[in-house]
Amino acid sequence: MRSITPDVVLLGADGPVAGRGLCVPTLEQAQLKHVMLYAARTTVVPADHSKLGAGPFPYWAPLDRPYILVVDEQADPAAVAPLPAGGTVLLAPVTSAPARPAAAPTGQPGAVAG
Repeated sequence: MRSITPDVVLLGADGPVAGRGLCVPTLEQAQLKHVMLYAARTTVVPADHSKLGAGPFPYWAPLDRPYILVVDEQADPAAVAPLPAGGTVLLAPVTSAPARPAAAPTGQPGAVAG
């Protein structure tokens, strides 16, 4: 891992906790996530509201470099505030299905009306 430089790394965990980092089930995961944090140009930590502040396991990957925290709309701002993220992205609920591309006009296979 120390020989690569990914543009973006997504670091999932069982709980980001202020002052501790990412809570994970094994020592190996903690070590790997920490190395990934340092290898990436940009680190993103996705966490739904139920994971903020959770620490169900004894292993931790420190979040000692800038990262982007992505949380869902149910996240309590008080739970997000102590996490020293380089930025926080709030995911809004999806209110409608994404638009589908128009069907191809007759006689033009693969063409998309626009």
